[in-house]
Amino acid sequence: AVEVAKVALWLHSFIRGMPFSYLEHHLRVGNAVLGADLPQVAKALGVENLPQQIAACATELRPLSERVDTTALDVQWSSSQASKADEALRPYRVLSDMVVSAALGDAEASAAVQLLRHEGGAAWPERILKLAPVWLSAQAEAEGFFHWDLAFPEVHMAWASGTWNADAGFDLVIGNPPWLVAPDDAVVRYLAERFAGCSTDADVHRAYLGLAHKLSPAAGGRTYFVLSREWLTSPMGAIQ
Repeated sequence: AVEVAKVALWLHSFIRGMPFSYLEHHLRVGNAVLGADLPQVAKALGVENLPQQIAACATELRPLSERVDTTALDVQWSSSQASKADEALRPYRVLSDMVVSAALGDAEASAAVQLLRHEGGAAWPERILKLAPVWLSAQAEAEGFFHWDLAFPEVHMAWASGTWNADAGFDLVIGNPPWLVAPDDAVVRYLAERFAGCSTDADVHRAYLGLAHKLSPAAGGRTYFVLSREWLTSPMGAIQ
């Protein structure tokens, strides 16, 4: 679906003589609801300035978000800038992966998070790459762990001051929750904890609606979702 989206955008915006724009940073793959929020990660680690640390790492993305690729060198440069930002944010992604894995019931990930919290200090980004379970990246990829604040940190960036604006968000959120097999019990419990008001049964629609609320700015923003009539008219859909 992501590859099709890239092709559709390229076809729509293509101008003869110009290269295809770099889109890797703007189109991502992952499980939209199975991730961690910054306050959740900061609490697990026992730090207060986590958003500001991420803001410092995200400065590489400012020119990437403001420019248009007009030459092949521009595309190459955009790719390089995105790679630098991704590498700077890598310890925070690993930490977020560990927090989610621990919440899903993995004892080894939970022990690693607790050890980092106990050690404290500013050296945790270097320590975490050594403490992370060897299988963590495979689990994160297989489960599609997706941390919105780290995938698109520029959404919360106040570029003029170089600070993190927690009240910012996406102007528009469009969603189509999966009508698939229900997730396992551990995932359901995690979604119920992450999204206040989310039912603890197997229906994840409310989790997606809760995610839309998290992604929207504190003031303003619009949300559009494709939901089945059956779900909308059910007691869980809250429409009588």
